[in-house]
Amino acid sequence: MLALMIAVSVALEDPSDFENNVADTTEVRVGDCLTVGELAGELEVETVDCSYRGFHYAVAERVQTRNGCGIDYAAFWYEERPYAGARPRIEEVLCLAQVYQQGLCYSEPPTDVPNPLAKVNEVDCSRVTLVPGGTNYFKVDTKVAAAPECTEGQVEYFAAKPTPTGYCLTYFES
Repeated sequence: MLALMIAVSVALEDPSDFENNVADTTEVRVGDCLTVGELAGELEVETVDCSYRGFHYAVAERVQTRNGCGIDYAAFWYEERPYAGARPRIEEVLCLAQVYQQGLCYSEPPTDVPNPLAKVNEVDCSRVTLVPGGTNYFKVDTKVAAAPECTEGQVEYFAAKPTPTGYCLTYFES
C-alpha cells in the first residue's frame, strides 16, 4: 500500500473543459468523492457520486501541510506559482481515502512513477502479470464498515474518515 501514500503535486491547463472537473481544492468538501485520471501528463480530477462502483477516492480531511494526512491517506494538492521559477505555494491539502469494491482486483504503481494517484486501476484478477519491482496487484477479499479483522497473509487497510471503511487485501506474489 506504500504507493498509495504518496503526495502528488499537479496543475491543470484548462479545467473548465470538463463538467465535473476539480480545479481547486476549495471546490470539494469532506465526504465528496473523486476520480483521478491522467491526460497528456496532467492529472484530471473529477467529482463522482460516492455510490460509483469504479475505483475512486473519498475526501477524508482538509489539512494545511503535505505531511498532515497520515499514512492511511493519499495527499493531494494544487501548487500555485505566481511566475516562472517562483517557489510553489500550496493553499490546502486534501487527504484521500481509497475506495475499493469487495471481490475485485486492483493494480497500484511503484512509488517512483509520476502521478501515482492516477495509476491505481481495477484489473482482471485472471490476467495479472507480475514483474519484480513493478506494479503491485491485490484482491479485495473483505470490505466492512469498521476496522477489518484480516487473516494471516492478508494486508489490512482502514480509513477511519470520512466514513469508517476497512479492507482485507491479498497481494499477488511472484
